[in-house]
Amino acid sequence: LYYILMSVLTSQEYIGGKIPRLSDFEVALGSIISFYGSHKEDISFMMPYGSVVRKDHNIASDVDVLFISNSKETHKAFAKYIRDVTFPRTSVEIEVNPFHESLSQKGFHTLIPSFKQHLSIVRRNLNTSYGIDVLELGKKNSPEEVSKAAKEDLVYRISKFSKRYFYTTDKDRSKLLKQCLQEPYHILRAYLQYTDPTLFESESIDDSKKFLLATYNSRVNNIQDSEFFSRVAELKANYLQMLTDRTKDIVHDIEYEKLLNDIEDHYDEYGDFLERIATKLL
Repeated sequence: LYYILMSVLTSQEYIGGKIPRLSDFEVALGSIISFYGSHKEDISFMMPYGSVVRKDHNIASDVDVLFISNSKETHKAFAKYIRDVTFPRTSVEIEVNPFHESLSQKGFHTLIPSFKQHLSIVRRNLNTSYGIDVLELGKKNSPEEVSKAAKEDLVYRISKFSKRYFYTTDKDRSKLLKQCLQEPYHILRAYLQYTDPTLFESESIDDSKKFLLATYNSRVNNIQDSEFFSRVAELKANYLQMLTDRTKDIVHDIEYEKLLNDIEDHYDEYGDFLERIATKLL
């Protein structure tokens, strides 16, 4: 089960000015931890991860949390809590990946070695997990298992990309735009795990976007990829600046819509990047 509440703000949301403050992210994370505290008997495992936990987030960030519960009812209660309590209080977009434990025990997504390796780095550096470690994050998978899982992850992400896309609402469009800015870094992590499955075992690794890009560029000298990620960084910086200005009551309504169009135009460049990655898997 997925509950994904992450997106780029629509023009209407931007003009409305409901922009989170940096302190809102700590409130959101604290709210989620409080939910765990009142539902311990129903939640086997919960783990916040990502930029907010690393404390390198900004007002365009989202909160990433994974938890495993003992019932679908708890999933529904958590999703409702996020929608009705946490989000309205903070204006923070939250990505929640809840999985029923029976699916996780069968190896459904959360247990794939490449993602477990990612979570292991987070817990090793920040110790953010709660509950019983049903994922066995301390147990290392073999390099072959990590590489195979990372390749399967890459194939899945590449296969779900479509040159033709349709959206019927501004919110659906915003989710697509967020994908253009966020997904390339997931591709980088999976590719690095595929080509060097022991890379992330080093205790000095922080698994940040900056690290992923620097490592990729040092190993894959491709001008097109460098230009692609420079454009991603530029679009992300422009988006963040728009939000920052809006918190100061400076409204760039026309410029903001133009920025959304620029990000949408970037979608085809993202497809070209995926094609270059795909050729490396053959």
